[in-house]
Amino acid sequence: MSETANDWLIFLRNADHLVGFPLLVGGVALMVFGYRMWRFCVIISFGLIGASVMASSVDAGSSRTMYAILGGIILAGATYKFAKYAVAILGGMVIACMVGYVLENAGVRGSAFVFSVLSTLLVGTAYAFIHRQLVIVFVTSVLGAFLLVSGLAAIVMAWPGLFGALASLGSGNNFIGPFFIIVPAVVSCFYQVGEVNRTNTDV
Repeated sequence: MSETANDWLIFLRNADHLVGFPLLVGGVALMVFGYRMWRFCVIISFGLIGASVMASSVDAGSSRTMYAILGGIILAGATYKFAKYAVAILGGMVIACMVGYVLENAGVRGSAFVFSVLSTLLVGTAYAFIHRQLVIVFVTSVLGAFLLVSGLAAIVMAWPGLFGALASLGSGNNFIGPFFIIVPAVVSCFYQVGEVNRTNTDV
């Protein structure tokens, strides 16, 4: 998982810093209106998962992009019909990834790591299916916070001095990065829950 985070940072660093602005806008939109955009969010998320899996399963080359696009379209299209069930799976995956990140940094390896992550995935998916409304708020808040922080990182990378200071701050502690995501995600969760209760929105 740390390798995936490093790959994402490398992508942001190589991309133009202007890519940070659409990431910021998308992140804020999900954090504020995620409970209204949950179906779109779930479809896009599974599309990105399909693209990532397909891209990593083929050899490097010009055809990788085509396979990634194809994988994303197929999985996103399959998710469209079953969005209510797919959101439960997505919720379980998000929870399992968070638990896996903590266990990985705690030094847990091998069968204990695999068993813990798979157990969390199953329990998280079951919980997400029963409490779909809360999970939709949670997932959109986390994804929105991730996009927000990614957009800020892409913009900050345009100032090497500032980015170097932040990078050195996080290099000694593996929990600094998740902290920057958890704080806005928690704020978004409270806001969205309040809006759902205020407007009696059924999600």
